[in-house]
Parts: sequence; structure tokens; C-alpha cells
Amino acid sequence: MGRPVDASLDAGITLFDTSDSYGASEELLGEALGTRRRDIILATKFGSDLNGANWGARGSRRYIRRAIERSLRSLRTDWIDLYQLHWAEPETPLEETLSAVAAA
Repeated sequence: MGRPVDASLDAGITLFDTSDSYGASEELLGEALGTRRRDIILATKFGSDLNGANWGARGSRRYIRRAIERSLRSLRTDWIDLYQLHWAEPETPLEETLSAVAAA
């Protein structure tokens, strides 16, 4: 995956979007970016039921905290520029989801 990412960066592409539910995409992207992480805007998503980890309601503070920690490790980075809820999740009050994402 390193060559396509390098070619994209060399062509001026700076936004990379992934998800914790796209198989090993976060791990592969993190490895491919290496030291070029600072050159991009990194977006990822959480809360998809395709993700094998089930830490409770997928919009809950507990779930989001664990999901972002996992994504940060997988992406080999200290920050995510855009963190998004993949699918609406009716079990958790919207206020809880928004405050958890704001604190992440």
C-alpha cells in the first residue's frame, strides 16, 4: 500500500479517509504514511456494526473512547483530524455521542 499512498501524496492528494470497519485499512494506511503523516488530513470513522469489537452502544462515551484509542494505535498517530460516527445509533442520546467526540 505504500506506493499508492506515496503516489497520491506526490500528486497533491492530502485527504485520506478510512474507517475502523474497513478491514485492515487503518493499519495499512498508518504503515504506508510513516513520517508523511503530518502532510495529510486524516479522517476515520467509528460505530459501524461491521467492526468486530462490541463495547456496548456504538455511540456511547465508553465505545467511542475505546474505538479512538484503537484507531490511533492502528493508524500509528497521535491525532485524527476528522473523527466521524459511521452510522446513526439510536441507543445513545445524541448529546452523549457529541460530547464524547468533542472530548476525543
